[in-house]
Amino acid sequence: MTPEPGLASDPHGRLSVALAVCAQRLAADPVGAVEEREVLAEVLVTLRESAGALRAVLYENITLPTVGPAARLLVEVWAPSERSLTEIYGLERTLIWSKMTDADRMAMAAGEPIGGSIAQRFADAPLMCADLDELGIGTLHMFPIMFSGQWWGHLGLSHREPQSWRDSEVQLMRAAAAMIGMFLQRNREVAALRAREAMLEGLSDSLPDAFLYQIEEQPDGTSRRTYLSRSLEQRSGISVDLALHDFDLLPTRMHPDDVSAYEAAKQYAQKNNTPYKFEHRYTTTDGSIRWMRWHSSPRVTSDGRRLWSGLATDITDYQQLQESLRQANQNLRRRIDQLVLFNQIAQHLGGMTNTSTTLSVVCRLICAMFNASEVLVALRDLPARDLKMVARAAAMDVDDLLSPTMLARIEASLGADNGVTWVEGPTPPGYVVLAVALAAQDMPIGLLLICVAQADAHLSGEIISLAQTVAGAIAGAAVGAQLYVRAVQSRERLERLNAASRMINESGLDPQALYGAIHCAVAHLMPVEAFVITLVEAGSAVAETVYAYDLAGLEQGTYRFGLEQSFVGYMRQHGSTLRVDDFRQFYQQHPEVKFHVYGDEQDTRSAVAASLRTSDGVYGILFSQCYLPGVYSDEDLTILELLSVHAATAIQNVRRAQQRRRDAIDEERSRLARDLHDSVNQSLFSASLIAERLPEMMQLSPDDANEGLRQLHQLTRSALAEMRALLIELRPAALAAAPLHQAINHLAQAFGGRRGITIKTELDPAPVLPPEVQIALYRIVQESLSNVIKHAYARTAHVRMEVTPLVGDSEVSWSGTIDIQVRDNGRGFAIDQVGVGRFGLEIMRERATAIGAELELLSQTGVGTQVTLIWCGSAGVA
Repeated sequence: MTPEPGLASDPHGRLSVALAVCAQRLAADPVGAVEEREVLAEVLVTLRESAGALRAVLYENITLPTVGPAARLLVEVWAPSERSLTEIYGLERTLIWSKMTDADRMAMAAGEPIGGSIAQRFADAPLMCADLDELGIGTLHMFPIMFSGQWWGHLGLSHREPQSWRDSEVQLMRAAAAMIGMFLQRNREVAALRAREAMLEGLSDSLPDAFLYQIEEQPDGTSRRTYLSRSLEQRSGISVDLALHDFDLLPTRMHPDDVSAYEAAKQYAQKNNTPYKFEHRYTTTDGSIRWMRWHSSPRVTSDGRRLWSGLATDITDYQQLQESLRQANQNLRRRIDQLVLFNQIAQHLGGMTNTSTTLSVVCRLICAMFNASEVLVALRDLPARDLKMVARAAAMDVDDLLSPTMLARIEASLGADNGVTWVEGPTPPGYVVLAVALAAQDMPIGLLLICVAQADAHLSGEIISLAQTVAGAIAGAAVGAQLYVRAVQSRERLERLNAASRMINESGLDPQALYGAIHCAVAHLMPVEAFVITLVEAGSAVAETVYAYDLAGLEQGTYRFGLEQSFVGYMRQHGSTLRVDDFRQFYQQHPEVKFHVYGDEQDTRSAVAASLRTSDGVYGILFSQCYLPGVYSDEDLTILELLSVHAATAIQNVRRAQQRRRDAIDEERSRLARDLHDSVNQSLFSASLIAERLPEMMQLSPDDANEGLRQLHQLTRSALAEMRALLIELRPAALAAAPLHQAINHLAQAFGGRRGITIKTELDPAPVLPPEVQIALYRIVQESLSNVIKHAYARTAHVRMEVTPLVGDSEVSWSGTIDIQVRDNGRGFAIDQVGVGRFGLEIMRERATAIGAELELLSQTGVGTQVTLIWCGSAGVA
């Protein structure tokens, strides 16, 4: 700002005096908002009058949403000849900073005053000049007011006529602006402080769980309370006024056990002049015990006094919450430990096969889970339904707390307590027993007994719930173990049953061998001291015991008896199976039964029997006896019934095989009789007739006699060939052992002599073939020649066998091809017209297929038939 010529009549002196007056007025104690405006108005009046100004104003910087930075008129004073800006404009006067130049705004923000003649100083701000001209202002000076280095507002002085200011006057006015700024800043800080104090006092008085305090310690060691918030009365019932008057009132309320620790903490803080925190219990006026936490900080004044200011908080709820959390953490840790132990229990129970060993481990884990002194598990013995201890564990070196004699009494008390009860029994002082029923599918299977300290009885709900969970797991595992054992036993029985079935299958077709195999199979599956097999033919009233064994050994032969009043008859009427646990009771319960058991009747006590039924109507029984009562179970009866089905099938197969063998023997005998009659018998008969006539023919005609001798020779050779062929057929071993070419040659001679057909043979020597191959080739050639004799009406036939070995054969083995042809010059037939009933041809094809040979049949009506058989394989060297 360029100073203008000085104010008239020594304005510097007037400004200096006015500044002193303003300083004295602005140095007064902080006041409220209304008083603040009054003080500022007095100061502005003094400054206006001393400067001879038309108007003095005080503006506060603001920001308007629409125009941005601006200044709001805070205080205004004017000359008596003028009107106020508010009266002129009808509202609060606002200065828009955008009407000024950027340079002026930046100077004001930097704390530099601006001002001078309107026409010259504000020529670059036409909007500003227009506003000032409207007010009739010729000169304007603006002095910035700073708050902590920030531009807060400004002090403005205006004159109607142009005025000039000296530098000293400008500096004095700047000082006035600075004093106004300090006054405003101090007044606002004090107001804010008082507002905070009022708010804090209001808060402290309304604190629900705390109160503020201040204690003053004098240099002579005496202390007094200078402040206590009213919330003290709400928490403790102690009057604030009384506590301020009586310094020892509050310490006397402290719990005696906490006094020494409190004194030690306070002395340490006093000695080291450091803050301290302390928690203690205190007694309220109604006698209840609560917790208090003290936070105290020291401050030493210039005159040597120590002020302790702090906050006392009622932490009873916090302590209770902490205690609840501590107990919750203990419970959580206990639950986690229990879950870990339960997981281990579940793992052991999940793989339980040996009940006693596994449950002993589980009992030890249950001891750790419940902190129990002893744990016992008792399970029912299913056959006898008795409760027996299977595992127990003791966590301490104590005598048995749970005697087995208690089990019956405990079990009887469970019915009325839903499977859970506390037992007061022969336990050491301070212990009780929790009994939990083990049940599976609502069926009681045992007991779980846990002996715990009586101090843990308050956890009864938790203990019972967890114990029931463990009991459920044990019950499930026990049932699973029983099922596993039964499954293993069933598997073993099935394996034995399978072995028994194989034993029966491998017994062959001999009946006695089969009966003995059935006996061995049954003995392999269950106890057997006497065993009987009895059969009844279909429609017969007589039974036959085909196998009987007792401790004296196997009875030789069979014996027959009537079904009436026999055990077989009883079985036939009453069912397919029967189990007798004690024959003495059985006879008493069934007096109508008159039959007798096999073996020693006095000693025979128990038995099982199963029926045999075959598809061809044969009925029978398998009867196993023992000399002890109650030996057999339902499972034994089921096994015997299953085995009886297999045995019935095997018996039926043996009987059928025997019948087939008898039928085959009869059929072979008939065939041999026919062959002997058709061949050897006819040849011998013809030879006998020729031999009878030879003497007569020799006398009458020597030539005829020679012809007769030739015919006799031919007939005897044919009969000899027939007998050789029959002998070979009657001995299969001889047929398999004889060279194939020799056997076929004998066969051809026999067939040629039988019908007087000329059969030529060309047979290569054959190797030693496998028996099944040699027999099949022989039978096919035999069937082919038989067809020539029976159906071909041929005059000649030709049998050729060509043996072709492969190159490189060794001296001990042979590999190659055997090609056999049988052809005749008979009447032939059309192959496509051969009927289904030609079993001879079908049998030939089946035999060829069985040994892997190729069979080809060629025939033409009126020309003849040719059968070709080709086999490739290995054999021994002849």
